[in-house]
Amino acid sequence: MICRLHLLALGFILVFGLTSPAFAQNELFPRGYLPDFSELPDPTPEQIDEALTMTLNCKKNSDLNTFYDCDCLGMKFLEQRQLKGDGVPQTLLQIEAQKFCPNSAGVAGTSQAQCEGWAKSARPYDYVPFCECYANEFANMYAANTTQNVYVLENQMTNAYKKCDGGKYLNERIAKKSMIQKLKDSKVYQLLFPGAVDTVHKRESAP
Repeated sequence: MICRLHLLALGFILVFGLTSPAFAQNELFPRGYLPDFSELPDPTPEQIDEALTMTLNCKKNSDLNTFYDCDCLGMKFLEQRQLKGDGVPQTLLQIEAQKFCPNSAGVAGTSQAQCEGWAKSARPYDYVPFCECYANEFANMYAANTTQNVYVLENQMTNAYKKCDGGKYLNERIAKKSMIQKLKDSKVYQLLFPGAVDTVHKRESAP
């Protein structure tokens, strides 16, 4: 009974207790996540404290709270701790909990801002709709497969990029890079662009 009260206290603290300006931008339980504790053992006070600390640390970390729903993360972490016991390392439980708690809105917002940072000059004619499309597509892919794997994330970004401009701009850049490499291999590049070659040599010979 005491443990159930501790659990309810955690819920009330998460919902009503964190009203300071530091957490104003992340409304609590934005995705409405509440785990089903009916078939789980009662959490201990230490497990509840650990989950609450997980939530607070997530909110303080700009990278974590961009990619993950911190309130969901804390509750899902507690659920994993109850299921798997105290012997499992915290990091493993956190990684498992993160899979269920993507922050799609945060990912979309950050991705759009980063996209507009370079696309405004690279493609000024359509950078706004392109970046909106790219950000939403990437956020959807990330939500469907939430991971920290860099290669998976890069693949998601590339696929979102291709989906939003048909791969035209990306293919043009790849083709241009391939053409330059072919010219370099054939020694023609040095004849056409001696200044560029001299610049490369200076960089390579610099201490």
